[in-house]
Amino acid sequence: MRTVACTPNCGPYLEAGYRLFGYPVPKVDLTAWNRVEFVPKNWKTHRTICCEPSGNIPFQLAFDTYVKRMLRRKTRINLATQLNNKEQARQSSIDGSLATVDLSMASDTVSMNAVIWLLPDDWVKYLFDTRSPLYSLNGEVAKYAKFSSMGNGTTFALETLLFASFLYAVGSKKGLA
Repeated sequence: MRTVACTPNCGPYLEAGYRLFGYPVPKVDLTAWNRVEFVPKNWKTHRTICCEPSGNIPFQLAFDTYVKRMLRRKTRINLATQLNNKEQARQSSIDGSLATVDLSMASDTVSMNAVIWLLPDDWVKYLFDTRSPLYSLNGEVAKYAKFSSMGNGTTFALETLLFASFLYAVGSKKGLA
């Protein structure tokens, strides 16, 4: 029988998912951490990513899909294509009407409290249940101080939602509606 790794809080989601789709529930290997790796970012530096337990990934990506769909439906943010961004960057290079901010290590800026304070309780529970609370690096296990890492399937959509919400809250409507 196949073994699937997942965090303890994600175990019930994994079991329910297999049962819902009529598959036999696999043997579950519970782990509370993901694994830190380094991958090439460009020719001279590496990017830190984390490899999530395989059983958590479908549930993280389900959240990602839902948020991307809602962002597209409620705003002009379409994370499936860069065409709008490309056109806005081109136009701004001509007339200076917009500016961009490239946040180095943006995923590190999403704190656990931001998630708790800004999202509905059921979303918070789901996100905490499907994330890895710990990481493993060089054989040492440590607790995360941030909400999620690059490699967690919720990270990009979650930070986009939060950053767009901050812009909306301070009165910027450009690109949001």
